[in-house]
Amino acid sequence: MSLGDDVVAELAHFRAEAESQMRHTGRITRAAESQALDPATGEYITARTTVYTGAGKVGYRSAVTTQVDAAGQLLTVQQLTLSLPVLTSAGVRVGDVWETLTSPLDPARVGARLRVAGDFDPTFSTARRLPVEVVTSDG
Repeated sequence: MSLGDDVVAELAHFRAEAESQMRHTGRITRAAESQALDPATGEYITARTTVYTGAGKVGYRSAVTTQVDAAGQLLTVQQLTLSLPVLTSAGVRVGDVWETLTSPLDPARVGARLRVAGDFDPTFSTARRLPVEVVTSDG
């Protein structure tokens, strides 16, 4: 028996432990490839398809902040991570948007939207930990 075999044998337990910390529920949607005209407003609307609904956890990859000067504005940047259950979130892709539906530990997070900014695919993953960025518009 090898260490790798030992990890695989316990992976379901490790994943259950990781999922027990996912206290938010949310929905991940993907923009449709075409837009439809809203006759009431005259504006084009991008339809969204739900690709995941369920548990999640939002956290910072580190407490380190970076100061960025963007067009004369000094901005503070932190790197966020969205953790999802491995087995039920396989269809999530870069560009998809998470919306927090419930947050028992911090109700102020309800409605927060994050765009998946990168992928995560390690061999012995206990959670799908995706880099995300705050969404400020539907763009």
